[in-house]
Amino acid sequence: MMILREIKNISNCKIIIVSIIFSLNFLIYCIINFLDDNINSIKGIIGESSDDDFSNLEKYDSNILLQIQTNIEKYIEITFDEQKFLNGIIRKTKPKKLVEIGVSYGGTSALILNAIKDIHGAKLYSIDLNKLCYKNRSVETGYIVKESFHYLINKWKLFTGGLTSEFIEKIGNNIDFVYIDTVHITPGEMLNWLEILPFLKEGAIVVLHDTFIMYIYDRIIKKIKNYSNIIK
Repeated sequence: MMILREIKNISNCKIIIVSIIFSLNFLIYCIINFLDDNINSIKGIIGESSDDDFSNLEKYDSNILLQIQTNIEKYIEITFDEQKFLNGIIRKTKPKKLVEIGVSYGGTSALILNAIKDIHGAKLYSIDLNKLCYKNRSVETGYIVKESFHYLINKWKLFTGGLTSEFIEKIGNNIDFVYIDTVHITPGEMLNWLEILPFLKEGAIVVLHDTFIMYIYDRIIKKIKNYSNIIK
């Protein structure tokens, strides 16, 4: 009888998880449709005219990145090509109010701060759930900025120990650039995107790093199957 109850619970668990997956897929569908409906506005900000060429962002002002690259390479969790892209798109579009979600050591924070160092009025707001770096609990989140780039701190505000929703009202509206690099699985980054959406300036640029939609689904199903085999 106990085994039958366990199997019934497994079935209920599968139903709940499948419902969650369908809900997440619907959420992603809504986001994609939103982007499709607003594609003209998005194209307008990233440049459709012949005056703006966004085809080689990795090369745009790459010398600015090279000034600090050796100092951040041990503390940054994106590839060199991704670093050049992020530097290039910031240098090209010159945003004034930037938000970074996911900080870790602060390598990407340092890259962004370096990219806006000569952009008048530009400021970076960084958010991380952890007060201590998740990869090294002996140092604070954003450690490398405080350690090696203190001369850029006047352009930086760091929020730690909470979710984006807990800090976003302090940051306020008219955000024109967002970089999201958090849990690397759906719905993580998508939820971050929704948290920040009402505060974006029209035509804002949002860059998401390493989002794998089906990763969480595969992990859940594998755990259910393993648990089901144990019960049998």
